[in-house]
Amino acid sequence: MVSAYLVTSQINHHSVFHVHHMPVLPFNNYYIFLMLVVVNVLLGCAFAKGLTLAKDLFERNKHKFWSKYFGFALFAVVLVLNFICLDWMGSGAHIIEEITHYKDVWVLIALLAFRMIITIFAGTDRVTGGVVIPMLTLGAIGGQIVCLVCNKFLGLPADCNQVVIIISMAIIFTVVNKTPITSSVLFLTAVLYAVQHSKENISVGEYFATFVDYLPMLAMTTVSVVVATIVSKLLVKDGLYHMLLHVDMHHGNIGHHHHDEPAVAQA
Repeated sequence: MVSAYLVTSQINHHSVFHVHHMPVLPFNNYYIFLMLVVVNVLLGCAFAKGLTLAKDLFERNKHKFWSKYFGFALFAVVLVLNFICLDWMGSGAHIIEEITHYKDVWVLIALLAFRMIITIFAGTDRVTGGVVIPMLTLGAIGGQIVCLVCNKFLGLPADCNQVVIIISMAIIFTVVNKTPITSSVLFLTAVLYAVQHSKENISVGEYFATFVDYLPMLAMTTVSVVVATIVSKLLVKDGLYHMLLHVDMHHGNIGHHHHDEPAVAQA
């Protein structure tokens, strides 16, 4: 955690979990934690299972023509999409930065479906651009959908949307990877960053007094992360990387000795 804080504070000043202004979510809006758990459990499990099934499909058919050259086709499609809808492409970091500007629920649903499909296919190792930021992008989009619904029907203040989106990203991270401690620390570092930048030349006393205001929201986020992890394990038992590793091992991509190679002596 200390190493991560040093890197983000001294080197990478544009971390997606860091915002300068983070309002404290009012207690009467804590119902949103339940909604975020439900939405992100469904999204995260669908993403993890979809990516694993897609990778398994390509590995089972890796000697077939369509599987061998799928990467070239996907690369061509991505190239065209970069000209047609550049704002929806990339790792998703740009989407996360601009997500609060999306005000149409149907556009967000279309964006969510688009990002889900393209991230699953790109994550099969044919044309990969990473998984972490694209996965967080799904959480940000889902969080903004929840925010817009709650803004309109349940009285959620619009200035709380940013913090709700960050909580949503922390929850989907644990749903996909089964890492509640890491997800809780991610949100904690975001809170610490916001407290640090809440006032210029903030004193130690003011720092801790401001941090105390965030404690109820921080505690509820941790509870939500733990609950989301437990519930998601009922649907998808393992984390994404364990699932992908299992696919590789099942198809002989790991631990397989070629017949023309000498076996390594085992102790």
